[in-house]
Amino acid sequence: MAISIPSVSPTDRRVIAIVIDALDECDGEANVKRLLNILTQTKVASNVKIRVFITSRPELHIRLGFRSVSGNYEDLVLHEIPEDVIRRDIKAFYIENLNTIREEYNLSINDDRRLADTWPGDENIKALVKKAVPLFIFAATVCRFISQRRSASPDTQLQKVLAFETKSHESKMNPTYLP
Repeated sequence: MAISIPSVSPTDRRVIAIVIDALDECDGEANVKRLLNILTQTKVASNVKIRVFITSRPELHIRLGFRSVSGNYEDLVLHEIPEDVIRRDIKAFYIENLNTIREEYNLSINDDRRLADTWPGDENIKALVKKAVPLFIFAATVCRFISQRRSASPDTQLQKVLAFETKSHESKMNPTYLP
């Protein structure tokens, strides 16, 4: 495995981000250990800052691999993130995505069918956030559902989501995976 760091001039200050998703799905525990070792041993110019973002389930060999890492790393356990932070992030996700859905929809239809500039509205955002917390995947799936225009307008799709009732985190996951 080779990691290539782009060359930069001495006056250029750069941040390089490396994203490794699902480290636990890497074949072989030795490969995981080798990758972690390579990442901690990488030498770069002083004007380059490397940030590595790794996602993984907390498998034993991965936890042990991180214990042997020299240098700085921050362990972020998702189920330990405060609910108010999750709520804020999901709200921001909904606002950004639903605004994009509204803008794209309004560009593609006649003026008389456009969604209001205030769509979906603060109360609907609050209701969507309440349904989603703590499951970000639920919010992402809802946005995909609302954007599917083959079935109906975004507002009609939104009303279907708002009418759906959930009782627990587990029951929130059920409709996420339905066709």
